[in-house]
Amino acid sequence: MSKKSVKQVRRKHSDEFRRNAISIAEDQGDTTTQAAREVGINQNLLRTWRRK
Repeated sequence: MSKKSVKQVRRKHSDEFRRNAISIAEDQGDTTTQAAREVGINQNLLRTWRRK
């Protein structure tokens, strides 16, 4: 059996989306993990955005 390669598409998020996600984590007092789940992104990505 051969494996078929699946090309993943990289999602691009607007600056507004990033600011929203960060504000959810900071304003509502949610943990990074909870906020990331709410907006549908990986927690490490949200952490990176917060550091910048």
